[in-house]
Amino acid sequence: MYPEDYEVKSKRVILQWIAEGFVKEESGKTLEEVAEVYLTELIRRSLVQVSSIRIDGKTKSCFVHDLIRMMIHEKCEELSFCKHFNEDGHSSLSGTLRRLSVTTNSSDFIARIENSHIRSLQLFTNKNLDESMVNRILKKHRTLKVLDFQDDSLIIDFKHFRSLVHLKYLSFKIRSEQHQNVLPKWIGLLLNLETLDLRASYYCSVIPKDISKLRKLRHLMGYKMCLSKWKDVIGCMESLQTLSAVKIGKGGIELIKELRKLRQLRKLNLFYARAEHFSALSSSLNEMRHLKKLSIVSGWGQDFVYDVIDLHLVSPPPMLRKLKLCGKLKKFPEWVPQLKNLVKFDLANSFLNDDPIKYLENMLNMLSLSIIYNAYEGESLHFHDGGCQNLKELYIGGLLNVNSIVIDKGALHSLKLFELFHIPNLKTVPSGIQHLEKLEVLHVPYELLA
Repeated sequence: MYPEDYEVKSKRVILQWIAEGFVKEESGKTLEEVAEVYLTELIRRSLVQVSSIRIDGKTKSCFVHDLIRMMIHEKCEELSFCKHFNEDGHSSLSGTLRRLSVTTNSSDFIARIENSHIRSLQLFTNKNLDESMVNRILKKHRTLKVLDFQDDSLIIDFKHFRSLVHLKYLSFKIRSEQHQNVLPKWIGLLLNLETLDLRASYYCSVIPKDISKLRKLRHLMGYKMCLSKWKDVIGCMESLQTLSAVKIGKGGIELIKELRKLRQLRKLNLFYARAEHFSALSSSLNEMRHLKKLSIVSGWGQDFVYDVIDLHLVSPPPMLRKLKLCGKLKKFPEWVPQLKNLVKFDLANSFLNDDPIKYLENMLNMLSLSIIYNAYEGESLHFHDGGCQNLKELYIGGLLNVNSIVIDKGALHSLKLFELFHIPNLKTVPSGIQHLEKLEVLHVPYELLA
């Protein structure tokens, strides 16, 4: 379904498989976890190639080798599994047509597919698509389950979406000239929708209350979405696993209280969190036992004023693997070292006076650490012997007062990548850097090497 040499994010593939019904339920696992096993098996058999991996070794993006792709195309044509229409227009669109991948801006194929019952449509043109072409597709093909316009800029007549009642996966990018910052209320009619991906539509940020009717929605992804009208309904969306990224802003306490009802949540990204929100947010986070990824940014306003992130987690999410805190901290959070499964930790604009390393160096599962952009206001960072034993990636930068970084022998035993940037008072490379025997990549400012 994807163009030649196209690298696709593994999550995108997985969510489309689920929407198509290719993934079968297994006891004790989510459909997403089962699909990840499927993808791993395809990689093991060399049918899919890995193009990038996450810090924990999981596949981030992948592609299909040209020879394998040719074989797949032949089999797809033979079984009428899917059709591919490219710039040359050579692909046959005859016979049964259920899935279509288009890599041309030409509208020649539309007349040839009007009598087909297409379940999946993906457009890969990297061009501004013709408005009449898109609207004609939406009007004619009401049996669609997967609709992916993620790589294409659109001007859309949204009224045609309301008839796509079978849709389970929807991803699109709105062109800036449309000035469509409010998602229309028709979204509430797509009762079977499981994934709504608005991340490429930066201008579509206001999400109507009507979306709460989508009780099957599992993944809602956007760019600083405003959910101000959700305060009394978001708790009804109990299937949600992904909620990213959401603006809280002024008066968001009731909304945050509702979040505690989302017991299946795996990923939560919050922006513009304020001091008055953190008591309610602490209570909600204590209820999220399946949460794996959490990002909180407290900055708000034109000058990005950072409020204090004051979370009191009596029982922090035990499955949390990735954590980002961007905002002031009065002291280092005592609950962070309790996160035994934490793999990646990003700390920014925290203005800590106490060296944060001493709180982190006994976290054995942590593989990536970023201490950046005013996260620390002290003068020295010290990695002690035996500390951060399994850390593979370390990023330190944007720290204006630091003049000394000390690495004891025996510290950072597994470090492979070390990046330093914009530390104006640091005049030499870190003391003890020669002890990093497994270091493969080192990025430091030129002046430190002069």
